[in-house]
Amino acid sequence: NPKNRYAQRKLFELFSLEKAWFQARDAAQVLYELGEPDSRLILTQCYCEIAEKLLLEGNSRRAREFLIKAVQIDDQCIRALLLLIDVHLKNNEITKASRLLSQLVKKSPEYIELYLKPAREVYFIRGSAEKFQSFLIEQYDKHPHSSIALELLGSYQDMDKHEALIGFLQQAIKKSPALELFDFAFAYLKSRPQQLDHLWMDITTQFKL
Repeated sequence: NPKNRYAQRKLFELFSLEKAWFQARDAAQVLYELGEPDSRLILTQCYCEIAEKLLLEGNSRRAREFLIKAVQIDDQCIRALLLLIDVHLKNNEITKASRLLSQLVKKSPEYIELYLKPAREVYFIRGSAEKFQSFLIEQYDKHPHSSIALELLGSYQDMDKHEALIGFLQQAIKKSPALELFDFAFAYLKSRPQQLDHLWMDITTQFKL
């Protein structure tokens, strides 16, 4: 019934604007059952909005239920999976969080920057700095993003691994030059001028390029 489709979409838009996510979910559910093209996306996002609200209220059990529903509709929903990792971490379910994180990294590596925060929780805060650094090195080799490089550099700096930091910074400046990396390099050199000779040539060469 075209009129029903139109009415439900308008209801969804209205409830979304009002952030009435339970009512928006109901309208999205009807659109999903009617086979509307984008209904899977909007329904999973409604579940995620509801789950986020429940997490803020401290109700992780119900949040988990809605996130599982979202993943059942779309098992590639990055937002739902990240929120589910957060639920597992809040409940100290490290193995489950780690399994989901590995799934995301394997299936959707293009969003690696979104995985750095939960990875820090899984591998560093709940594990060890060495595990976190190994994860970052592996991911940087596959996806040389400056955000991964900065995370690894920060970890080296926190642990006073200055030789490893210098070596990786030289590599990162050549492999994935970005303003953020140059800012880090200048700030680091300012605090440790004795390292100037190691980095200055690499930095000036990249600026010339």
